[in-house]
Amino acid sequence: MPQCTAKSKQTGERCQRPAISGRNVCYHHGGNTPVGRALPQTKTGRYSRHIPDRLIEQYEASANDEELLSLREEVQLIDARMIDMLKRVEGGDSEEIWKRLKAEFQTFEDAMKQNDQGAVTAALAEVRRLIKRGLGDYAAWNEVKALMEQRRRLVESERKRLLDMQQFITAEKALLLISSLTEVIKKHVKDRAALAAISTEFIRLTGSPNSGEPSE
Repeated sequence: MPQCTAKSKQTGERCQRPAISGRNVCYHHGGNTPVGRALPQTKTGRYSRHIPDRLIEQYEASANDEELLSLREEVQLIDARMIDMLKRVEGGDSEEIWKRLKAEFQTFEDAMKQNDQGAVTAALAEVRRLIKRGLGDYAAWNEVKALMEQRRRLVESERKRLLDMQQFITAEKALLLISSLTEVIKKHVKDRAALAAISTEFIRLTGSPNSGEPSE
């Protein structure tokens, strides 16, 4: 059986008593004392005092995580940008633009044959406008496509995080049940040796770390 690692204040020598199973100190030096989040003074949340120390960091990080809200805001920002880009796309599809462009180019060629400079200038201006419109629509649709893909990734990321959060809450409830069982045992079992053994088993099952080396 492992030896208690605590030292006596009076002699400065290491305690000769056996350590409590699963701990590094004996009963006299606090081997049966609650540790970590089980301490009565620990009041960091509704359930956090019942969660083992190895999980509390993840729990608190999830509870205080603002990234979910941030993701929603990013999705809303992308939606706003997509709406803005769609407003910039003029009515009509690319086929209609090409038909009009072909017609205006024919007008341009006819004006050139007739040597009508006014008609040539007007037709050329319309051709340029249609080309710019087509390029603008094409660029806008490309950006909308990229924004839609970015939005899909953000939504998927948030969905996964929400699923992970739900799984963690389920684990939390299980730990809370263990804590409740512990309280029931403490209430009805008066034998200190039995309580110490039960406490040791719960520590082993939940993976709570040792409390350290308290002194006399």
